[in-house]
Amino acid sequence: MLRRIRGRIRSWPSLALPALVVAAGLIMTGAGGYQIEQGRMARERLRFDGVVDQANDAVASRLDTYMAVLRAGAGLFAASKDVSLAEFRAFANRVELTRRYPGIQGIGYSARVLPGQEDDLIARMHAEGATDFKLQNPDGEVHAIVFLEPADLRNAVAQGFNMHRFPVRREAMDRARDTGAPALSGKVELVQEVDRDKQGGFLLYEPVYRDGAVPATVAERREALQGFVYAPFRAGDLLKSVLPSARRAGLDYAVYDGAPSTATLLYHSSGSFLGNSSLAATRTLDIAGRTWTILYHARDGYEQGSDAGLTWAFLGTGTLVSLLVGFITWRQVSARLAAEREIVARIAAEA
Repeated sequence: MLRRIRGRIRSWPSLALPALVVAAGLIMTGAGGYQIEQGRMARERLRFDGVVDQANDAVASRLDTYMAVLRAGAGLFAASKDVSLAEFRAFANRVELTRRYPGIQGIGYSARVLPGQEDDLIARMHAEGATDFKLQNPDGEVHAIVFLEPADLRNAVAQGFNMHRFPVRREAMDRARDTGAPALSGKVELVQEVDRDKQGGFLLYEPVYRDGAVPATVAERREALQGFVYAPFRAGDLLKSVLPSARRAGLDYAVYDGAPSTATLLYHSSGSFLGNSSLAATRTLDIAGRTWTILYHARDGYEQGSDAGLTWAFLGTGTLVSLLVGFITWRQVSARLAAEREIVARIAAEA
């Protein structure tokens, strides 16, 4: 009988049961941690997409605002048969470009100059006080910048510039002329880039026709074209003013004129844009006949402000609880074995 009792004591799984308890606890902890992490990642994705969509909407809204300003400028020419430099300057001052519309380089008017009108235009501009005015690149179809406000150093170098001579600008001008609608150009280097801090740029054109109204046919629009109210933009200046919230939220972004490539890059917010973040998104914007592609990704540390620590807290707590329960189980098993051994010893002593 004593041998049978000793056998039962030796066969008791003194280590197996606590080990099973710990293993079961760790498995449940891992499964729970996985579910928590999946939920956290889904919430983080929604938060990230929300920030991206807000940023994209901000760019679209700002450019819509600029188009409204250009339409107001075109209205000035529709209301007056002959707009003077002083009248255009007064209009630009009233709209308060630099204060109310950050990111815009200026607002101007490019006049279509028919053959034989060159000298008259130069004489008129000199008479209005622009004594340095002259036609730049007067080749082919001539469209001369006659007004450009504010009259700062950058904009002064563009006076008399024939934008229509250059293919990217010409495509946008011709598209605006033929459609009667605002047209955005592709990426260019603005003539205003006079210092070392050069940026990619683009231009927005609003056509102006004789008598103000948009003619019914393309042929009539081409014949009646008077010029363009337009705005030049330095892409970096514009986008930094539109998207500060994206940077504050921990996002980097790169904006391309069309498909992403080095040649089409308008601006990137960081010199090390490419990262290993799993949070990335691509958005497109259709703006006045052009499509921009904007790539967003979360910078290192983006998740620090979220519930990223929740999963680790759960895993750590679950592991500690599993080990504690395993330890308690081991103590109970050990105590039971000790008690049984004591009983066996007493029986042996009494035998």
